Amino acid sequence: MISIIICSRLSKCPSCFSNHIQETIGDIPYEIIWIDNSHNQKNMCQAYNYGLTLAQYDYLCFMHEDIVFHTKGWGQMAIEEMKDSLVGMLGVQGCVCYCESA
Repeated sequence: MISIIICSRLSKCPSCFSNHIQETIGDIPYEIIWIDNSHNQKNMCQAYNYGLTLAQYDYLCFMHEDIVFHTKGWGQMAIEEMKDSLVGMLGVQGCVCYCESA
């Protein structure tokens, strides 16, 4: 149901990342599409567009490999939100520290 597309400077998906997704996404089908950008051959848009061509599921999740999910079952929650015909895209932002310039 969800294709997770990551553009990374790491050449392969670390097991800690794939394990974290497996432990938090919930009981839904998903795939991780890892775009190796370790040699900076693509800009992020090009990498994500390439990942899009590889996706087998209708729900797309573009993310960085350093994300941490604190909510169990986040995948099903995202799908439920996307079923609303008024919603076309979801965005999540989070960080430990946010600094705003004055």
